[in-house]
Amino acid sequence: MYKTKSRTITTLQGDFVFRVKHLRCPRHKHESISSSSALNNLAPSGRKYSIDIVMAVGILRWGLCLQRDQVKGYLQRRGIKIPTGMISYLSIDFLLLVEQIHQSGKGLLEKWFHKHGGMIIHVDATDEKGGNALFQIKESRTGITLYSESLISERSEYITPILRDFKKHYGNPLTIVRDMGSAIISSCEEVFPKVLNQICHYHFITALGKRIYKDIFDDLRTEIISTKIIDELRYLRKSVRVRLKESSVLLFERHELYWLHMVIDHLLYPLRNPIDYPFRLNYLEFYERVKNVYSQISSGETHNNISTLKISQYNNIIGQLDRLLRKSKIQTLVEILITLQGWYTQIRKTMRLMRKDLRENREFSHQEIEEMKRELSIQIDNIVKDGAKKGGILQRRSKLIRDNFDMRWNELFIELRDADGNFIPLRRDNNIDEQAHRSIRMGFRRRTGRSRTQNELYQLGPLIAYFSNLFNEQYRKIVLNDNEPIMSRLSEQDWSILPFERRKLFLFSDGVAIPLGDEKRNELITEFMKNNSEYPNDEYLKDWLNKMNGLICSWEMEFVDTDIKFNEIYSTRF
Repeated sequence: MYKTKSRTITTLQGDFVFRVKHLRCPRHKHESISSSSALNNLAPSGRKYSIDIVMAVGILRWGLCLQRDQVKGYLQRRGIKIPTGMISYLSIDFLLLVEQIHQSGKGLLEKWFHKHGGMIIHVDATDEKGGNALFQIKESRTGITLYSESLISERSEYITPILRDFKKHYGNPLTIVRDMGSAIISSCEEVFPKVLNQICHYHFITALGKRIYKDIFDDLRTEIISTKIIDELRYLRKSVRVRLKESSVLLFERHELYWLHMVIDHLLYPLRNPIDYPFRLNYLEFYERVKNVYSQISSGETHNNISTLKISQYNNIIGQLDRLLRKSKIQTLVEILITLQGWYTQIRKTMRLMRKDLRENREFSHQEIEEMKRELSIQIDNIVKDGAKKGGILQRRSKLIRDNFDMRWNELFIELRDADGNFIPLRRDNNIDEQAHRSIRMGFRRRTGRSRTQNELYQLGPLIAYFSNLFNEQYRKIVLNDNEPIMSRLSEQDWSILPFERRKLFLFSDGVAIPLGDEKRNELITEFMKNNSEYPNDEYLKDWLNKMNGLICSWEMEFVDTDIKFNEIYSTRF
């Protein structure tokens, strides 16, 4: 016996103090620590907080989307005091441990898919306002996230290494459901040259809508904005709000002001929520609302009621709406868009891409696909005939619709069959991936706010994707054996690398800057420029490089440049 030391471990049941033996060989003076396996299962070596604390913080933070102060307050009510910064570290450690579990379970997943006829994978990447992208590969029938990674850019040079690594662990899928991005197409063809590719119906119909609407919708928006009606309505609403706050406003005047405010709110609502383009055309909807409101308030009975109430802004708002509705160019653009919207909605209904259909995440049988193809063929023929009858831009748009379907028809309706020739039904859209992306993004906004969503998504998005697998029943059966407590699996992971992995996450978030003080950086730059030798291996340059390496080593980890290609970056992560 060399000595004993006390070790305090904080658990969900409170603090526990343990006496740990330190042993030393008299001949070699080498010290070792003697601790029981029970203690190591409670908290790995060097850890103050137990595994159940790490798990509780992780579930509260990522499962219930609580902010750090909320997690801190919840634990304080149980008599457990943990600093806010430590909650951040513990919650990230939890995600890193879950990632380790997933990486160790790849072999089990590969065997399960091989036994059950193979994989149908959905491949998709999404970005946050043009920033870095979150890339995910999900298996269709189980809903398991097999692979997730942050991308600097949605280019094939970044996607291809990920697909190669995926293939190394899981082999070839039965088919790939993907969008029409040139980078994903190129990468899938290079890595899986013999695998059938199914174009995502949702992405196809979205791209089609943008092609047929784009310039016409832009013209309508420009024309409506040029009338100044939107600015005038906003100014009128602002003046109404100011007037409502005045104590001198009488009861009948308050009725008038509330009515005006609601009318303007109703008109401007589509412009405040410009989502789902091209499924919703917000400026067309704005025009339709203007038309309906104008029809109601200019009718004889309504006019008499308004006159009785003496609404002072009645003539003003009537004049604004009337000026918009009388503009002939706007009327022409609206008529064209209404026709295009009718065609587009018919196609969406036939392809089962309305909102209620997308929620179902359905797999279509062979009979349903054949019926869909037949109905689409008839609809497209009718659209072309209708376009030819109307002529002009509508005729050109009807041909555009037909050409887009002709070009992609075989990829939209692939026939996937097993070894016995039986038809395999599959989901023909990437909504399973889109829902996962939306869920991850929404969680970050709840925890950190809109302004930091992009950074958090890039830094922790892949880990959250793996964490979501814990809620998948099939995943728990395959990887976690369903009977084994998750805490037991967490205790088996390598805790010693967590500080290193955590720091790497912050590195990827920081970008490509070498973490040096600004003054020190300028000093090194100036010193390097003083080297006038024509030989790069001279002593001067060696000294400079040694100094640079010393600074990076003092940072206690290998410098990782997040701007180089992924096959170089991630060789250290997996």
